[in-house]
Amino acid sequence: MGRSRMILNTILLGLSLLAAPVAMATSADLATLMTAAEKGDVNAQYLVGASYYDGQGVAKDHTKAASWFLKAAEQGNADTQYILGHMYLKGQGVTLNYKQAASWLAKAAEQGNAEAQLKFGLMQSEGMGLPQNYQQSVFWYEKAAKQGLPLAQTNLGLAYAQGKGVPQNNVQAYAWLSVAAATGLKPATEARDYIANSMTPSQLEKGQDLAANYFEKYKPKQ
Repeated sequence: MGRSRMILNTILLGLSLLAAPVAMATSADLATLMTAAEKGDVNAQYLVGASYYDGQGVAKDHTKAASWFLKAAEQGNADTQYILGHMYLKGQGVTLNYKQAASWLAKAAEQGNAEAQLKFGLMQSEGMGLPQNYQQSVFWYEKAAKQGLPLAQTNLGLAYAQGKGVPQNNVQAYAWLSVAAATGLKPATEARDYIANSMTPSQLEKGQDLAANYFEKYKPKQ
């Protein structure tokens, strides 16, 4: 394995350690929310789950949070499908189960949840809970990247740099990594600069032009 590939692999693996989702809690009376949640109100179910997840207005209890998130997820709520997938991935309030994690993340990803798209792509890249599939991981990275998710833009750039799931293309790699680097994301900046050292002046110019275009179309979220 060449030195450049080793460096890019290290950055890619580092990005697989995503932060836990922050569930939005509410200051509304929990008893009122509970009543609505028990009647099947999907937003109330999400908020009750969020209250238990964050310990807002009630003692933190990830098991109860997972129970309420499940009710909302089964009604098709993408946010709770994503959070539930994360909880199965980390074993929070549920038994760690990569297949369940992948299943719920896929449902959220298909509904356009960018964080789920990124995390589902990572699971496919690493073969967690489903067969390893670099082409599919790139498919989901691109979906999330075009929604402005810097980590997805970084992983998409790294996929182009490595030729994993897509034909190797330093111009595309440079462009996507530049967009993510605009947020100050260190791994993206380091990978972009490393790749730039192996590009011709013509390739570098094309990469810079493409980066400017992507930045306007897929502006990264801070």
